[in-house]
Amino acid sequence: MRSLVALALALISTPALADPPRLVEDGVIGLDPRPDHPVLAPPDAALARCTDAEGAAVVWLQVGRSGRVTAAHVHGAGKADACLARALASARASGKLPNAIIVVGHVDVDGQPSPRIATTPIVVDAHGAAWQLTIDRVAYTDNRMLDIGQDLDRVSPALAACASRRGRRAQAVHGSLWYDGHAVVETGNPAYDACLAHALGAIALPTPQSALWADVSIAPPGEPLAPRTTTATSHEQDLRDALTTAVRSRKLHLLGCLDGHAKTTLTHLGVELAGGHANVQAVATGDRDADACVREKFHDVAIPNASSSDHLTLDVTLDPQ
Repeated sequence: MRSLVALALALISTPALADPPRLVEDGVIGLDPRPDHPVLAPPDAALARCTDAEGAAVVWLQVGRSGRVTAAHVHGAGKADACLARALASARASGKLPNAIIVVGHVDVDGQPSPRIATTPIVVDAHGAAWQLTIDRVAYTDNRMLDIGQDLDRVSPALAACASRRGRRAQAVHGSLWYDGHAVVETGNPAYDACLAHALGAIALPTPQSALWADVSIAPPGEPLAPRTTTATSHEQDLRDALTTAVRSRKLHLLGCLDGHAKTTLTHLGVELAGGHANVQAVATGDRDADACVREKFHDVAIPNASSSDHLTLDVTLDPQ
């Protein structure tokens, strides 16, 4: 009887085994359309050996046409980063690849929150250069989107200065970047990529666990990459889309107006297009000074596809996260 009681107590007191770290693919650069299933055969056995992960990590992997991982960048799991990087370097593509690709994602760790992914574009000031960098999507650990946007704005002159490296025959492209204190950029132009990486190196990350990867677009200022669709839209819808993009691409700067103002929110913004420029028509953050700041930061914004005779008012919803 005593042995049965002891066994029952042992079973009750034994903690449940944690699930091993798991690779989650959040995107692929270099395959179009993007696959609806994982590109890499998960190296589960190798990942299971990384037992001391202190947090979930962001992941940026270069994969050659042969299907082998040629570079693995992992950050955010503390002492386990090196183990996770070695494990992911052993991964292989689950099928044939038409060309080299980049896989971005994160490693899920049992009991740890996943890295955050923001999909609101960050349009980096081109400062009159022929090419403009836009961060289409960014995943990050131990940081705030507001900080990332402000840092990109601070180094924007150096980023814009890289535009001349693209050459006369350059075309608009999608690409990817990684930053954990050391930057790696891949847009298909080595000279331009090296210049961007050097400029990004001036960004100071807030904690040792901070890192990010981003999907990026390189296009002429005011001319974002065309969507992959042939569906025609009306001029009014084009204006609505342009106004919405103009507001949301400046979201981080607008939300910065709330700093230092307790109990303020900015969930939507009324804007008016007239004379080819957009201005705030209505804003209610809950604080007069914050309202004034928002009006100042979104003032006389040029809308490239608008004529002087176009007139439109629009309420744009902003995700506060």
